[in-house]
Amino acid sequence: MTIGIEKPNLWDSAFAKMLPGQMVLVGLTYFAENSEEPSALEQFFGRVVAVDKRMGILLSLEGQRAGEQFILRQIPVRFRKRRLANIGYGLRKR
Repeated sequence: MTIGIEKPNLWDSAFAKMLPGQMVLVGLTYFAENSEEPSALEQFFGRVVAVDKRMGILLSLEGQRAGEQFILRQIPVRFRKRRLANIGYGLRKR
């Protein structure tokens, strides 16, 4: 079983190169099998440490989860820049 990007045309190399060092807010919703209602919600944030086309985006978490790492098995084209009031630029999942 291979985990990672199956369709190379979805990979935006230029954007991926900009991600390391960026702060990312992640929101995850978990669903039980055959359920339409979420079973759990989770939010956390961290800095992008590394981006790999096959493995995903490695985050070094901050805040309450400081010291942990998390791999987003996502592709950079699913993220976009968003202007945050009085803070600067951040990334937001589309």
